[in-house]
Amino acid sequence: MEVEEEQEPIKDGVDVHRLNSRELEKGENKMPVVLVSEKEKIRFLYKGSVFILRRVSSSQKASMRSRATTITRKGEHTDNDQLAEELLEYAVLGWENVVNYSGKIIPFVPSLLPALPDDTKISILEHIDESEIAIEIKKGKELGESETTSSSKSSTPA
Repeated sequence: MEVEEEQEPIKDGVDVHRLNSRELEKGENKMPVVLVSEKEKIRFLYKGSVFILRRVSSSQKASMRSRATTITRKGEHTDNDQLAEELLEYAVLGWENVVNYSGKIIPFVPSLLPALPDDTKISILEHIDESEIAIEIKKGKELGESETTSSSKSSTPA
């Protein structure tokens, strides 16, 4: 019979984002719901660089998607490039150890976000839970197509 170690309950001030996966898999110290906050900063390590991110609330996502979507008689058309750009501009607050082609460290400037490699943008979008947009952009890059999608949804009821 396996004896499980007793775990202390989560205390105030514990960084719930840093609970290890073993604890979560065993159902120990179950992660609570964390509200989306403008003040929250998440450090995301990708290929030796660190990106300082914030989460995007569902209402902010909906507003961004609305601005990137046009509705015609044929249906909806979402410009995923525009949507991804707006999401990245909002979510990326800074970076560390991002370099130019000659290896010089480049300080964070929001206007440089479009110069990030596509795989980096996709990973950031996936990390901030924008998998759907990341998948559409990946698909477009793999097929050599524009990063836009269209839907056959009609604005008139069936």
